[in-house]
Amino acid sequence: MSDQSNQTTFWKSLNELAKNKEYEKYAEREFPENATEMTDQVSRRSFLRVMGASIALAGFASCRKPVQKILPYTKQPEDLVLGEPNFYATSMPFQDTVTGLLVENNEGRPTKLEGNNQHPSSGGRTNIYNQAGILNLYDPDRSRSPRRNGESVSASDFVNFASEHFADRNRRILFISEANSSPTYNRIKENALQSFSNSDWVTFEPFNDDNALEGTNIAFGQRLRTVNHYDKADVVVALNDDFMSPFGHKNSVENAFKLTGRRKVTNTEDSMSRIYCVENSFTSTGSYADHRLRLKTSEIEPFAFALAAKLSESVSGLSAFNNVNNNFVNHDWVERLAQDLLDNRGSSVISIGFDHSAAGHAAVAAINSALNNVGETVTYHELPFANDRHQTEAFVDAVAEMNAGNYDTVVLVGTNPVFTAPSDVNFSDALSNANTTIHLSDYYDETSRACGWHVNRAHFLEAWGDGHSYTGYRSVIQPQIRPLFDGFSEVEFLNTVITGEESNGYDLVQETWRGYLSSNFNRDWETVLHDGIDENSSVFNTVNVSLRSGLASDIRPHLSAEPIDGIEISIKPDATLFDGRFANNGWLQELPEPMTKITWDNVALMSPSTAESLGLPPEQSFKSNDVPTVRISAGDATIEIAAWVLPGHADNSITLTTGYGRNNVGRVADGVGVDVYPLRTSEAMFNQPASVER
Repeated sequence: MSDQSNQTTFWKSLNELAKNKEYEKYAEREFPENATEMTDQVSRRSFLRVMGASIALAGFASCRKPVQKILPYTKQPEDLVLGEPNFYATSMPFQDTVTGLLVENNEGRPTKLEGNNQHPSSGGRTNIYNQAGILNLYDPDRSRSPRRNGESVSASDFVNFASEHFADRNRRILFISEANSSPTYNRIKENALQSFSNSDWVTFEPFNDDNALEGTNIAFGQRLRTVNHYDKADVVVALNDDFMSPFGHKNSVENAFKLTGRRKVTNTEDSMSRIYCVENSFTSTGSYADHRLRLKTSEIEPFAFALAAKLSESVSGLSAFNNVNNNFVNHDWVERLAQDLLDNRGSSVISIGFDHSAAGHAAVAAINSALNNVGETVTYHELPFANDRHQTEAFVDAVAEMNAGNYDTVVLVGTNPVFTAPSDVNFSDALSNANTTIHLSDYYDETSRACGWHVNRAHFLEAWGDGHSYTGYRSVIQPQIRPLFDGFSEVEFLNTVITGEESNGYDLVQETWRGYLSSNFNRDWETVLHDGIDENSSVFNTVNVSLRSGLASDIRPHLSAEPIDGIEISIKPDATLFDGRFANNGWLQELPEPMTKITWDNVALMSPSTAESLGLPPEQSFKSNDVPTVRISAGDATIEIAAWVLPGHADNSITLTTGYGRNNVGRVADGVGVDVYPLRTSEAMFNQPASVER
C-alpha cells in the first residue's frame, strides 16, 4: 500500500496545475503583474482617477439632504453624532423587483449599502448590484441635465415642453419602459393610458421572465410567477438555472440564503438537501451542486422532456410526455434523477433557466405539479402588474408600427433598446419615424442620442418610490440625498408627461400609500419608513393550480425538438455588467467574473475539447490580453472576440455575455469588450447555431 496520503488537491488555474514557467514567474511576485497594472485600453490609473472623482463627488454632495429631512447645522440634531453613521431602510429596484436594504448615512451622505434583516427579500444580505449602487449614485459620468437635440437645457424647459406637447390628448403615443413593480408607477401608467386614448404601452427587457410566465400559461392557463422555496426542498434540480447568481435570477439573494440554510449541518441528526445541476457553462450554482452534468443549451429541454417521460411511468399528470423518444430517454442521469424525485415527492424543486422556451417552462411546471410539489416547495402567484401578452412579441409588433409611421410620439422610460434590441428589428431606423422622441435615462446613452429629448433620471437613493419584492412584499424607497443633478424619478417623469406640471415624488408615493395605510396614516407611514417594509403586506396572491386539459396538444409539437447540430452560441447577461446598465461602474468592471476571474472584458467561453477542435491552445495566459480570438457568425452578424477555455463547459457550445462594447456612455464603459447584441434576433434571443473560425 502506498504511503502517500489520499488528499484532494485544488488548483487556482490550469497553469498552476501544469507548473509551467509562466506560472512560476507569476507566483514569484508578491503582487502579481495583473494585480498592479492593466494592459488594456483602460489603465488602472484611469480607473482610480474615475473612482477618485466618484469619491470627490460624494464629499461634495454631503450638503444635499432630502428636502423632507433637512435640518440646520447651527443647532446640531440630537440624533446626529459627527463620525457616527445613521442607518435608514430603503429598497433597491431591479427590473420588476425590489430588495430591502439598509443605507449607512454619514452626515447626510449615503456611503454603504447592506441588507435589511427585517426584509424577506434580503434577510440582511446583498448581491453585487446592491453593493455597487453607491458608486452608481456618485458616478461623475451620469447625465447632469435634460437635453434637446443634444443641447443641454433646464428641467423647467422640459416641463414647459411637456405641458404644451401633451396637451393634445389625441396624440398617437407609444410608451416603451423597463419592467417595474412600483404600485405608484403602475398607477400612473394606467392614468397615462386613460389620458391618451390613442396610446400603447410595451415593456422591453433584453433578459426577462416572458417565457416563464408563458410556460405557466401553457401548463395552468394563467400567467403566474413561480416561487421556489429552497428552504423546504430535500432535492433540488436546476436545469441551466443559475438561481444563486444575480444575473441568473432576480431573487438570487433570497434563493441563496434559503438554499444554504437548508444545507447547514450542526449535529449528527441534521440532514441537508441534495442539488443536481444540468447546465452548459460552469456557474456558481453548478459549483455548489452535489451532482453536475454538462450539456449544450439546446439539449436541456430534450433532457427535461425525457425526464418527464420517465416520471410519467410512475405518476399521473404527465401523459403528454408518454411518447417522447430522444437521445436522453435512456440516459443514466434521467434514470437516477427520476428515482430520486419519486422518492422525494412533495419535497423537491425542479427549475429551468429564464432563457429557455415557454415549452421548457411548461414541462417543468407539469413535473412539479405531478410530483405534488405545488403548495409545498413551489408556489404560483398572480402578478398585479403583469401584462396579458408576451412582452418581447409586443415590442417587436410595436416597432413594426413605428416603422409604418403610426406613432407621432415615442416615450422611453429607462430602457435602452438602441443598444439592446434584437438586431433584426432595426430599432434606430424605426425610432426616426416618430416626430417626437423622449428618453429618460441615467446616462446620455445610445438611445438618448437617437432621441430629440433626453431627460436625466434620478438615482434610487435620490428619489421617492416604492415596489414589490420578487415574492410580493411591499416597500417604500426613501431617498438619502437630494438629486445631485436635479434628475427626474420615473414616477415624476410620467406624471409630468400627463399633467404638464413639475411633480413631487414624495406626494405621488404618499397618494398611493394612503390606499394601503388607512387607519392612522402618519403613524403607519413612519413605521414603514423605519422598518423598510409594510408589515401588512404579504406575498402576491397564491393561486391553486391544476394542469390544463389542453397541455398535451400545446406542448406536443415541441417534444420532437432536436439539439443544435454543430456549434451553438448561448447569449447570457454578464455576471457583473448584466445587460450593460452597469457598464460604467468601475468597481463592477474590476470585480472578477465568478468562474473565470476575468475583469474588464467579455470572452467566448468554451470547453477544452471545443477549443482544440478550433485549433486553439487549451491553456490560457493570465500575463496579458494577448489571447487567441475567434470570429463568430450568426445570421447576418459577425463579431470577433477573445476565446477562453473553461473546464466544465459543455462541448460544441460557446457562451457569450452582453453589456460590453459601448461607446460615448462614460469613461469607464467606453471601448471595453465586445458588443454581442448584434448576434441576437427576435427569433433567437438566447440560443442559436453559429459558425466559428480563428
